[in-house]
Amino acid sequence: MEKVSLVLEYRAQGMSFEDCLSITGITRNQFYHKPKGNKQGKPLSKDTKWRNPNTNQMEKVPNAKSC
Repeated sequence: MEKVSLVLEYRAQGMSFEDCLSITGITRNQFYHKPKGNKQGKPLSKDTKWRNPNTNQMEKVPNAKSC
């Protein structure tokens, strides 16, 4: 966010947009990207399928809680 505000400052001083981006080291995509604020992707599972090597049976095992 800091670099975006630098680009805006430089633009206010009359510099070209491309020069502002090259000075700050960000791309156009990074400048225009607006984060959505929500989590993306598949939700975490509560259990895992595991094959017991002794019986060769599939079992559902609860996921370990991380500390």
